[in-house]
Amino acid sequence: MPSFSTLLLFAGVSFLLVATPGPGVLYIVGRSVDQGRRPASDRRIFAEGFLVQLLNPKVAVFFVAYFPQFLDTSAALVPQVLLLGTLYVSVAVISDLIYVFAASRLASRLRGSARARLRFARGSAVTYVALGVLAAVSGNRASASAAS
Repeated sequence: MPSFSTLLLFAGVSFLLVATPGPGVLYIVGRSVDQGRRPASDRRIFAEGFLVQLLNPKVAVFFVAYFPQFLDTSAALVPQVLLLGTLYVSVAVISDLIYVFAASRLASRLRGSARARLRFARGSAVTYVALGVLAAVSGNRASASAAS
């Protein structure tokens, strides 16, 4: 029976291959980008982004692994954590806003050209599929090296 980490790896691979933009595999075989798609509402985009961030363990791992070295255990911890958390969120918001404005400019250019949209979609799909295949073939290196 495969280990939990192997199952998790292939769940991630499946996600990359199936849930890519479009899904991506259909873009690779030539499906039109505009075929039967209405623009998503702002509410749906926000809800999807919120859900992705809520389920993303990266932030929790970052806080647990990185923040303790900056905490003074002889002082009250709650104000320190709130200050560091606020600083982290502020930097993240500024960084994300830069991405949003850059993506907005790119989107306005892509909206004008169906050919550019198709190329961009295919490029995104190829990237996701390649990442999925790479994850599948690389396997679980930790368990492989421990078995040696």
